[in-house]
Amino acid sequence: YIMNRVNHAKFDTNPLWRFHPDAEDIEAVNDQYKEFLDNAYDKFMEENPDWYKEGNSSFYHTARNIIYSEGFRPSSYGDTRGHSTIGVGFKISSLTPEDQNYLTDPERTTQDHFDFFVDYFLKNTIKEARELCTKPDLHPEKLSICAENVYNMGKGKFSGFKKTLQGINTGDDILAATEILDNKSVKEALMLQKNPDLPNADGVLIRFNSYSHRLRNFKKNLDRLNDNIPSEQLAFE
Repeated sequence: YIMNRVNHAKFDTNPLWRFHPDAEDIEAVNDQYKEFLDNAYDKFMEENPDWYKEGNSSFYHTARNIIYSEGFRPSSYGDTRGHSTIGVGFKISSLTPEDQNYLTDPERTTQDHFDFFVDYFLKNTIKEARELCTKPDLHPEKLSICAENVYNMGKGKFSGFKKTLQGINTGDDILAATEILDNKSVKEALMLQKNPDLPNADGVLIRFNSYSHRLRNFKKNLDRLNDNIPSEQLAFE
């Protein structure tokens, strides 16, 4: 197979961070990583030539949303809950010893980090999302919502969203859209919004409300989504 460079951004169907009040700052910080993400996608598709032929989406817009949500830091730092974190929001203690050594190596380049992120996201996160969102022939847009949540909170925590998953797995989009907002993170964020002296929680609210909006309007947007997503399979000739 001959690899054709694919403009995955063409298929970005949910640029949710544009609604954040600090959108310009977020985009300015994270847009510098687009080239690294694109290179990582090209490398992954070259090394996995059957990816699209197996019926997968690129989930490129999902990867972009995760980067906007998590940010990127090449060295270890403490996240909002005090966990040692590195790269694109990887909690170091949750990684294998081999992966910990790889990411914490000071010789690791930015491209190395993004190559690791794309490989982990497409092989591990998508796999875990499919283990929770099990509806046969689940549309990639719905699977991408599952994948974003698995990456952001972990498979174990997202598995507790019983009614959300019930809605996704039975095709009840309204149930899924309603229930995904009924969680501790959203309630905490709403409390923070009431006190101007507490940290800004817009990111959490935008993220979960975007999931709800995408689920609630899924059928309305289906033609547009179908125009976008299958076209990603044109990566090879």
